[in-house]
Amino acid sequence: MLEMSLRRIILRLFGAIIDDTPISDRKHSGRLKGNWQITSGHPASGTIDVTDPSGAKTQAKLSTFVKFLKISHTDAVFLTNNQPYSVKIEYGGYKGPTARVTSAGFSRQAPAGMLRKNFILETSKLKAQ
Repeated sequence: MLEMSLRRIILRLFGAIIDDTPISDRKHSGRLKGNWQITSGHPASGTIDVTDPSGAKTQAKLSTFVKFLKISHTDAVFLTNNQPYSVKIEYGGYKGPTARVTSAGFSRQAPAGMLRKNFILETSKLKAQ
């Protein structure tokens, strides 16, 4: 029961983060979304050469990972994105306003980031149960 709940939480939280990852310009279209790496025990290092504008490939990797995940109270599960611009997408810092950037320096596609907003939403859902 607990194992199934943990699997559902991982799928729901990580899946929402992947879905909310913006697609930038044509040069990098889907590179940020395709660089989400799901691991257990330790976070992934480096980037991978994957573009995934729809997020379907990354969601499939997530589903497969969760299906075969051995749940342990000692291992953490990580969703890591090591693209250099992922921090700016999450926390802002771009010069704006522009057509793609808000006056506060955030991507217009993800003005509330990807990680923090979904973590807050998932935490709220869990507290409401």
